[in-house]
Amino acid sequence: SGATVSQSITSPTSTTLLTDGNWHQIAVSIATGEVLFYVNATLIGRASLSGALIDTVGTLYVGAENELGGNAIEATLQDLRMYQLAFAIADLRSLDMNAARSNLQPTSGYVEFTNGSSSRSFSVSTIDDTLPEPEEVFAVRMLYVSGGAQIDADRSTATVTVYKSDNANGLFALPSSSKTRTANEGATTSVSVVRTLGLTGSVRVSWRVSLAG
Repeated sequence: SGATVSQSITSPTSTTLLTDGNWHQIAVSIATGEVLFYVNATLIGRASLSGALIDTVGTLYVGAENELGGNAIEATLQDLRMYQLAFAIADLRSLDMNAARSNLQPTSGYVEFTNGSSSRSFSVSTIDDTLPEPEEVFAVRMLYVSGGAQIDADRSTATVTVYKSDNANGLFALPSSSKTRTANEGATTSVSVVRTLGLTGSVRVSWRVSLAG
């Protein structure tokens, strides 16, 4: 949960120290002529890159310089993914979207098709909490496919709608100051109504006066 992010493709341009004990998204985007470094979908540095991206056959090490663990990072890798395309900032923000992680689990994964299989499924569960939340719509996107296959761009996105919950539109009550009111004949008094918890939407609260008791 702590890591030092630095880059030295040509020369170091930025160093970010993460020591807050939280998980962070660290991304490196490599495209022709430039390498971009992100932490939590925020650009922290860049470096120029000349020549071919891959010019020979070799072994890629992540988190250390070699198989013996030389110059290893002081951190734990929770989820490591590699994509054969350079992500735009919007894609990184989508992967790092806190709103999805606080409402659904898991928020990423993969399905594997064996030879001859034509259908697979995965499950996404909503997180049960006590926070007032309005109705929210989340996008489920297929990002990448391997094995020489392709993704149908017209059918690569689905939506998951999480209904509002936990008094998202408010919990209404009369405050203590309005519980007992007095008024002389011919006078006017006011009664307050308060809205707590959720503040979503326009709400009409009906009331009437009747003889108490």
